[in-house]
Amino acid sequence: MERIRERFERDYAETFALLRRLAVRKTDIPADAEDVLQSTYLKYYAYLERGGGTHVKEPAAYLTGMLKKELFRYRLFGSRRKTEPLKETLADGACTEAEAMDRLAVAEVAECLKAEPAISRKIFSLYYGCGMKTAEIAAALGMKDAAVRQRLNRTRARIRREIGQGTDGE
Repeated sequence: MERIRERFERDYAETFALLRRLAVRKTDIPADAEDVLQSTYLKYYAYLERGGGTHVKEPAAYLTGMLKKELFRYRLFGSRRKTEPLKETLADGACTEAEAMDRLAVAEVAECLKAEPAISRKIFSLYYGCGMKTAEIAAALGMKDAAVRQRLNRTRARIRREIGQGTDGE
């Protein structure tokens, strides 16, 4: 059992960056990339426990194949997460005024993001939603760090303009 765990940890360390890059590129929502990765590694560990890992000479190639199957299931059944904006009705006293304003601001930003290109939405989500640094996002998406920073800055500027225009007219 200990040998299986050591083998899994070694294979995980060697392949995680590669598989994460692939998963982030192929999913619509960054959180789905994490789900697909987790499912892939879980199935790989179960496979090793059943004694099936003896023939795996190249874990990166084998795990890439497993990830591609998981991505196929992801595309076939769609995202596991809701992509619609959260619509909540607030009961009296359910939240403070500050919390309500925060929710409205998040909904406004989400609405502005819908007009952005898919790659810009993904960068924005990875940066703010997953807390990744621009260099990590660049590596995951196969882009230059400067390109990621530029897209992020342009997206933020467009969101500021859109939200600013919405408040000026009221």
